[in-house]
Amino acid sequence: MKIMRGKLGKIFSLLIVILFVFGTTSVYAQSFTDVKDSHWASDYIEKMNKKGIITGYSDATFRPNGDVTKEAAVIMISRLYGLDDDTKKDLVEKYQAFLDDVNVANWAESGIAIGLEKDIVTKDIVRDFYKNGKSLNARRDEVCLYLTRAMGLEDEAEDKVIVNLDFIDSDLMPISVRACVQVMVEKGVIAETNGKFNPKNPVTRAAMAKMLAVAYDYMEDNDVVEDNLDEEVEENPFKGQDTFNVEGKIKDTLPAKNEVYMTVIDEDDEKTTCVVNSKTDITLDGDDVDLEDIVEGLDVEVELTEELEAVEVIATSVTAKYSGKIESISSGSPSKLEIEYEVEDEDGDTDTEEETFYIDEDCDIELDNENSHISKLDKGDIVEIDVKNNKIVEIKAESKNRNIDGELKDIKFDPKPIIVIEDEDENTYEFEVDDHADIERNNDDVEITDLRVGDELDIEVEYEIVEEIEAETVEKEDEGTIKSILISDEPKLTIKNDDDDIETYFVSNDVDIELARRTSTLYDLRLGYFVELEIESSEIVKIDAIERQINDDRSGIVKYINRDAEVISIKVPGESETIRIDVTDDTNFIDTDGDKTRFRTLDEGDEVLVIGSSDGGIYTAKTIIIKQSY
Repeated sequence: MKIMRGKLGKIFSLLIVILFVFGTTSVYAQSFTDVKDSHWASDYIEKMNKKGIITGYSDATFRPNGDVTKEAAVIMISRLYGLDDDTKKDLVEKYQAFLDDVNVANWAESGIAIGLEKDIVTKDIVRDFYKNGKSLNARRDEVCLYLTRAMGLEDEAEDKVIVNLDFIDSDLMPISVRACVQVMVEKGVIAETNGKFNPKNPVTRAAMAKMLAVAYDYMEDNDVVEDNLDEEVEENPFKGQDTFNVEGKIKDTLPAKNEVYMTVIDEDDEKTTCVVNSKTDITLDGDDVDLEDIVEGLDVEVELTEELEAVEVIATSVTAKYSGKIESISSGSPSKLEIEYEVEDEDGDTDTEEETFYIDEDCDIELDNENSHISKLDKGDIVEIDVKNNKIVEIKAESKNRNIDGELKDIKFDPKPIIVIEDEDENTYEFEVDDHADIERNNDDVEITDLRVGDELDIEVEYEIVEEIEAETVEKEDEGTIKSILISDEPKLTIKNDDDDIETYFVSNDVDIELARRTSTLYDLRLGYFVELEIESSEIVKIDAIERQINDDRSGIVKYINRDAEVISIKVPGESETIRIDVTDDTNFIDTDGDKTRFRTLDEGDEVLVIGSSDGGIYTAKTIIIKQSY
């Protein structure tokens, strides 16, 4: 009996253990009343709930269609690392000042701290999580970006030269985010589809469970979790010290060995000088930076110890634009540029000031509309500079003295003369011409009014004012039928040439005109005459004209009929005015059936094809075909 009693005791103890194990498992894996086994995300939800990565609500619901907030998304992702409580506590202490500043709730502090430590998010990103004290919903593209970083795949995304997504709305995302989405598709975190991705839509809790489950498996299989767990959390060197905050602008900096003495001036003009060193957490526009990036002019928020040692420096870039002339430039390391520019004082008077800036090593430099180098810039050049954090990041310069070759496109007076010139690269420039500019045309001294559109110019410009012009006429020939003659102070002749192009030219005051080998004037020419033209630039200098009939046909709608005068007029599509057509006894009329008919059958509104010829500007019909009767 003793033996039996002992065996029963062991069996009973084993049953207790089994019940305990299975009992605790069932308690930990919460069963949700609103997630049926048939739900598409049921397995993902169950798995992530068992791992403690995603939890439900106190009423035993999961709410799979609910939206995930930005804050909750980072917290869920941070749980993938499985960090212990001591590590979480250390991270919260490390980022406590920031967490308090953003008013992160106590329950969310460790998750946000892990997200910051693992570079899933930056401080600036976290600041944008909240609006009116509430966390905003996480977008689908944002979660892809966070998971790419958490899974250690950021380098893989950055290396993608070509991103090929099947989503029809992929262009709504920046290229860097598209690369992250591509990586998430390749890893199975999100499904590949030919439909929409809807990058700006919120992520549902069911979708988040699926994304987390796939990410969890990837991190387990590729030792991402272990690699991150092996990283030591740097202990807060200022732990336990009392601190206070200062806000303002960096007045000046004094670099020393492994540290920088920084003076901050606040809005009340009070100055605080502190020490920034390797222990200081420094960010600029949300990115971690080094001591040398702390420069004069930055807006900063500084957390200081009582010994005026900087615990954290949160800096924001300050940008400015300047326009003026280069006073001096040095191409050392780093290069510097001194600019002279004008400012208006309170009384509206203009003062000249000078300021010197370092030139960023990645500065974009453009000189006379072409990419250039600092070595090409000279004192006196006109510049527009973009300055960021006391460094010039972009320079657009125009040479003090410029030489430009091109074609004269226009001359304007506003009220001083302005020439418009186009170079061989089709760049167009407008310059004012100096009152005393030296102007030559074909090596003869001329006035600005003697230049002609089409002249080839070689101009010298100083500070955007033309000081010298050398012009050459461009000689060419053309021929065709006169379409219009304009008699005015600047007479013009329009022809239809052999290529059926309509060309209009100015007529020189000294034009040489011959009509049928006789010296003539512009008044002797008629519409329809055939002319051979000699042209200099855009101006006709010689006309050889011939009186001859030009066969032509016209198609249009009859607008007017005078049978007594034997005249009709038609409106030709594309022409602004009606065309007069003379009818004679020899004019043939053809009706819509192709049979001969008479003038009296023609009505206003009929669509006709007129075959005839011009002689001395008079168009006479040989045949009128009625295409459609009104």
